[in-house]
Amino acid sequence: MQRELIQPQWIPHQKQISDHEILIQAPGKTPIRFDIKYKNYVVPLLESQNIAQTVQHIYQQKRQVSFKRLYQIIQRFCQNGYWKNASDFLLPKPQDDGSFFEGLKKLFTPPASMPKPPPFDPFKELPHLPPFHNLPVDVVNNLLKDHQIRQYPRGGIVCSEKAIDRNMFLLISGHLGVFRNKELIVDLRPRSLFGENGFFYGSPRTATVMALEPSQVLIFKWHSAYSQSTLDTPRFQALQNHIWLLQTLQSSPLFKDLPLEALAPLPTMGRIIDIPPKHWIIQEGSLPDFFYLIIQGEAQAFKNGVLKRPMKRGDVFGEIALLQNLRRTASVQTTTPLKAFQVPKDQFWKMLAHNLFLALQIEKTMKARLS
Repeated sequence: MQRELIQPQWIPHQKQISDHEILIQAPGKTPIRFDIKYKNYVVPLLESQNIAQTVQHIYQQKRQVSFKRLYQIIQRFCQNGYWKNASDFLLPKPQDDGSFFEGLKKLFTPPASMPKPPPFDPFKELPHLPPFHNLPVDVVNNLLKDHQIRQYPRGGIVCSEKAIDRNMFLLISGHLGVFRNKELIVDLRPRSLFGENGFFYGSPRTATVMALEPSQVLIFKWHSAYSQSTLDTPRFQALQNHIWLLQTLQSSPLFKDLPLEALAPLPTMGRIIDIPPKHWIIQEGSLPDFFYLIIQGEAQAFKNGVLKRPMKRGDVFGEIALLQNLRRTASVQTTTPLKAFQVPKDQFWKMLAHNLFLALQIEKTMKARLS
């Protein structure tokens, strides 16, 4: 469900504001009363009828935004039937997945009947999918030279750990598992791209990819027309960086639960930067200007000169000062060459305004670090 892309569908209602409360009423519905302290959230939400505009309004007023408080307000509207599409905005309830073996059984057991996937035309579909949607048509067509679409049965091996081949893969439909040393480390959903290191560099495969259910895979085949000079062009470098960023977003604890439609616009909100080792990215006490996501490499966070935590691929930093409108609470130094996704302050708030569940996750991470 594209929660961050849709907006609430309100039923007709009326509001009354007094000195101590806000009253919202609708025919046939239980009246909702909010304490006046919620005015900065409730009134903009009622007037704009738009979650993103509400967040932007609070931010522009230079007030601290509590996404937890905003979500609690949204919950009350949803649970009392004031939004027709309430289920689109409520977080799913946690479920007991049972034992490890039951989980594996669910994972490897396909549905009783698998619908036949619609025909996939890569020349029509690929230009609209991240990370290819920003590429010139000639680059996409070049990638599709000698391509192949292959069906894999459940248990079929797409690529094997330590093997050397120059293919890159896009999962069209189905479900794939990535195994390292016979251990499942991640599962792949449709539109996942993988195998780029083997394609770009001829590197040995670092994992085995197996079909967990019947799957359809697009294979980009390496061909002799490619050369290192071709791969070093800005277009291919941009493609490679975009692939790495999307893969990092899909594996990061903060971003992995967002649908691909939500991830697709995120790369346009910032830029990928390369930082040398032993470089101070942010300094404790400085004014906040950027949010960072580590794509490759490692860094360390220090507070008052004391090491607080190491950071690696998929970790984020810089969110505390931006969310609380404070000076930096820690310093961050690279320990290795680092590739990071850098998001400016205004774009950071735009990102959160359009992704409420991401905002809740980042706010939760911030509070855990502060505690």
